[in-house]
Amino acid sequence: MNGNFLTPRALLAASLAAKNPAKCGAGSRNEKQYALSASVNNRFSALAPFCLRSTRNRAISSISMPIPGRVCISMSMYDTLTIMTSGGHDYSFWDMVSEDAARVGCTINPHSPIISRLLQARRTINLKSGFACVFWLRVNQLWVHKGWRGQLRIRMWRQYRFANDISPYADIGPGLLLPHPVDVTIGASVKIGRGATIRNGVSIEGGEKNGLPRLGDNVTVNTGAKIINSSQIGDNSVVGALTLCYEDVPPNSIVCSVPKNITIPK
Repeated sequence: MNGNFLTPRALLAASLAAKNPAKCGAGSRNEKQYALSASVNNRFSALAPFCLRSTRNRAISSISMPIPGRVCISMSMYDTLTIMTSGGHDYSFWDMVSEDAARVGCTINPHSPIISRLLQARRTINLKSGFACVFWLRVNQLWVHKGWRGQLRIRMWRQYRFANDISPYADIGPGLLLPHPVDVTIGASVKIGRGATIRNGVSIEGGEKNGLPRLGDNVTVNTGAKIINSSQIGDNSVVGALTLCYEDVPPNSIVCSVPKNITIPK
């Protein structure tokens, strides 16, 4: 991380320094070191410790403990950010991220203090590149759901950074796993249930007349598979590598071959 950015470790130190106002007065070294940007726009507040620059003259704290002479934002706002509705359920941003992290064997506690969550998320991003792609997808979905400015810039950056095109408008349930996110294409109207596993080279899209595919819960789509038109993939199904899937698939099935799909019950 660039040296001009405030790290989660510095935020943790700021929370400890806030307990001793005598060492954190106006113009003090602690204040200059731990200050955040004065921008109060809600679109940046969800991930403020990740992206807001430190400054000497103007500051705002991202922690709930007061720093003398500064405005503080309550942590409760981080727990009420509904990212999307999937399968009739509302999920907060951190609930989605927590289940996504669990798929790669890491833990992010959505009920822990915000600084702990950020540290856990940062550690998981550094360890698992697939989770990094999913994490920034959730951020993009949050921006879209809230109608904040900058949605297109985040999407363009994701396309450049992870070499895929996953629409932030797609309805993707929690627990998404992208082991190798390169060359994955998911259309805007696609619906994917919980616990999906999508490997590299997968395309899930269709036309406006025929509709777009719908994937159930715990569906695995292997390398190079193409799911087109209004295909309905049942729960707990597996789509084999290099499969062209254009028909409905019943639950608990394995689909393979091109062009005709062979469905083998589990």
